[in-house]
Parts: sequence; C-alpha cells; structure tokens
Amino acid sequence: MPEDMKIVRWREWDGPGLEHLVLRERAGEISADSVVICSGATPFAVRYRIVCDVGWRARSVTVDMIGTGQTLAPVSDCDGRWTRNGLPMPEPGGVLDPDLAVTPFTNTLPIRRLRLSTGQSAEITTAFVDFPALTVMSNP
Repeated sequence: MPEDMKIVRWREWDGPGLEHLVLRERAGEISADSVVICSGATPFAVRYRIVCDVGWRARSVTVDMIGTGQTLAPVSDCDGRWTRNGLPMPEPGGVLDPDLAVTPFTNTLPIRRLRLSTGQSAEITTAFVDFPALTVMSNP
C-alpha cells in the first residue's frame, strides 16, 4: 500500500451495512473515496468522494447512488459558498463541512480543521446530506 494512502472500514452497529474508505494525502489535497452498503427497510449502496484542501476544508463532494443514476456533486470555495452545476446553492450557505448521513468519516473534517486542544469545544453547522433522497440542509 502506498505511503500516502490509508484504508478504513466501518460496519453498522445493528445490521450488515459496511463502508470501505480509501484516504489519500497528497501535495495540496486530501481525498476520501468510499463505497457504503446500507441495510435497513430500503437497502441501498452509495459511492462518494470528498476532496479537501490541506486544512481539511471540503472543496468538493460527489455522491452517486449506485444503480439509480442519482448524483449530487456540490463544489465549495472553502469559505462556505457552495455551487451545484455551476449555480449557487441556497442551502447550505456559510457552511464549511459536509455531513453525509451514511458515514462517520465526515465527522473527521471539522475535528481536523478546528484542531481544538483538550477541553476545548466548538459549535459547527454542517451541510447534512440525507439518504437515499440526497437532500441537503443546514444542520446545527
């Protein structure tokens, strides 16, 4: 395995769901490529890619619902302004961090970005992406 790559896997607490994530850190960029298999009443699978700058600020998020053709691909200026297909997105205005409901990985972005010391805390608002509908909303 290349030195700039880490592989992480998670499984659901209460079902057979599984995630396989490949994290890479290269000059000027951090990327996460993942496939998530979700169980539940309506099982589905999703592939996502998140690209961040070296400060862990998301620059782009691409989400593909496997087998449905549904795709979400917002792009960020790393200052809280997001576009979709080149057009400004009203939601999630002013938000830096995506929060994909299917993975614990997106919690890593604000943790790494904020670099809080022991005992410090911070409130953040995320761009919450719900599945399988792919709806996006601000989530304090």
